[in-house]
Amino acid sequence: WMKLKLLRHIRAIDADVVLLDLGAGTAFNTLDFFGAADLGLVVTEPQPAAVMNAYGFIKAAFHRRLQTVFRHHPALADAVEFDLAAPEDQRQFGVDWLRQMAADVAPQATGLIDEIAQAFKPGLIINRSRPDDDNKLVNNLLTLCRNRLGLSIEQLGQLPANDAMRRFQLNIPGFLQQPTAVDLHASVQRIVRQLDKASAAQPSTPLDLSEADQ
Repeated sequence: WMKLKLLRHIRAIDADVVLLDLGAGTAFNTLDFFGAADLGLVVTEPQPAAVMNAYGFIKAAFHRRLQTVFRHHPALADAVEFDLAAPEDQRQFGVDWLRQMAADVAPQATGLIDEIAQAFKPGLIINRSRPDDDNKLVNNLLTLCRNRLGLSIEQLGQLPANDAMRRFQLNIPGFLQQPTAVDLHASVQRIVRQLDKASAAQPSTPLDLSEADQ
């Protein structure tokens, strides 16, 4: 109930933008705050473990969204839970699979699945990128989300690695005024412009948690 109360108060804030900086992991609270946002951002690094963690988070967030919406369709919810309980190499979880399942157990939910998939479009930001990084890792992440989950993830930009930032951990605004921060500042501005476009195109569809697991 504290989570629900906090979300109500956040939505009541008189502000153009409210930014929630969430911790790592896939705990329900983290997923629910992410799902309650009009636009979710996933920040990762071009490293194998980080990229796989980003994929795991996107998949868990999408599953949480479905789990909440399909509480009124028990048969479909049970099918999703059964599939996710299977070993990783045997899972079929994804938008196309959901459509096939819905056609058999809950035909009225087919349109809802398409709406959820279209609305669930988190943005991806690559942090600490370097010129010699292998972009194949990030491309694999986008391909995996598209082919396995049926989700279209938009890459909003990259933030270059900047070793000089270490001296300004408690004063990032001050760092951005330094000559060594020119490339990072320009990258931030490009991402902000992309966020403006993405937020303008993103419908406001907050996650309804009133009857979800708390």
